[in-house]
Amino acid sequence: MKLPILLLSLLVILTVNSSHAQRKLVESYSLTKENLIKDIDEYANGIEKYHVDPFSKINHKDFLNEISRIKDSAVYYDIDELLVKLFQVNALIGDEHTDIGYHFRDLFPFTFYWFQEGIYSMETLPKYDSLQLLKLIAIDNVPVDTAIKKISTIIANKNTASIRKIAPQYLTDPHILHGLKIIGSTSSIEYTFVKQDGDTLRFRAIAENALKIKLDCPMVVYKFYKYSVPKRYWYNYNSEKKSLYFNYSTCVDNKMYPFENVRNQLISIINDSLPQKLIIDLRENGGGNSTLLEPLIDKIRKSDINTFGEIFVIIGRHTFSSAIHNTMYIKNHTHAIIIGEETSGSINHYGDIRTFKLSNTGMSVYYSTKHFVLDKHNDGAIQPDIKIPETAADFIKGKDAALDYAFTH
Repeated sequence: MKLPILLLSLLVILTVNSSHAQRKLVESYSLTKENLIKDIDEYANGIEKYHVDPFSKINHKDFLNEISRIKDSAVYYDIDELLVKLFQVNALIGDEHTDIGYHFRDLFPFTFYWFQEGIYSMETLPKYDSLQLLKLIAIDNVPVDTAIKKISTIIANKNTASIRKIAPQYLTDPHILHGLKIIGSTSSIEYTFVKQDGDTLRFRAIAENALKIKLDCPMVVYKFYKYSVPKRYWYNYNSEKKSLYFNYSTCVDNKMYPFENVRNQLISIINDSLPQKLIIDLRENGGGNSTLLEPLIDKIRKSDINTFGEIFVIIGRHTFSSAIHNTMYIKNHTHAIIIGEETSGSINHYGDIRTFKLSNTGMSVYYSTKHFVLDKHNDGAIQPDIKIPETAADFIKGKDAALDYAFTH
């Protein structure tokens, strides 16, 4: 079934701002087993030397023992298994910002998204259009739940939103799936789907060079606004509904569209037009500079709109890093109601990342240089005041349930 033309016209395409979740494609690669073995000690030494506090979740001795275990057993692993072992050690550090910059080399030509009902196929090649929006239940006869549990071992942050955000992307990576012993071959995979009529469908996909296929996974459907090329931040004021919608998709200033100008325009609308509702959408925001938004929140805090029931903030699984700072700042300084899904980012977290490059494989290692404590009494994901999950049923209908709620309550 091909995605409806109307639905496609409403999609906002997302590039995820987490190093583990990013599909990075490169022209050249030095990822061989020999080079990776050479880089294991360099990785461990770099983490010890540069990370602000690498052993808060795994103690130093256990970390070194895991590194030694990988090196001692390396002869028995192929390149995929060795890479996965290194990812698993990195995940034990438990820092959502500390990661190894792995690049997808080959892909099975699908993207998947985890809705409340399960994991569904999304974008694919034109010749496989009939396989869109099908629920995935197994890969190579391995139940999808089992596969997700194995994939979660390479993800540092184990909260629900983090797994839902990151794990589905690895369902299309032949090398990670092979390294986790979920599939036996990197050349093909058998996906088992449940069609919308309830019938089961099995499909064997062939791996493709990652540089030759470009697929994006849509996150949010906006039925109210139509933007074919979303900016980093944008707003829409509806004078009839007296509602101001502000989409803040990244905490990074755009020199061609300076945030200072946008901030001044928003403040002018709030002061002059007196909207009865302000909606701040942070669902796509993966981070950047958290201080960029704070002057706007300070203005909102002092305005008449800072009344319970008039400010809604929408968050979700892609709300991460500096967007966590922004959400907590809004929560602590306004009467905003937080709606949507829980965040993948944690309230208290390591961050302010830097990188060093492994000299043999050329992979970059991202590490944290600061620890941020935003709430001394609470930790984990930010939970919405009103939970509104993303569902496949809403997606198929072209419905944005969280945005609808904000407009109508």
